[in-house]
Amino acid sequence: MTFVQCKLDVDRNQAEYEVEFYAAGVEYEVDVDALTGEILSYQQDRA
Repeated sequence: MTFVQCKLDVDRNQAEYEVEFYAAGVEYEVDVDALTGEILSYQQDRA
């Protein structure tokens, strides 16, 4: 796995982490609630 970036963002008055990484030739983008750790959304694309 290769970590790309993680940043804290406030979207719709909700703090969330935006995380990007690569694993096994696939790029993942995950939005995680900063308070609860709940995964809010994710995307995966072949790199």
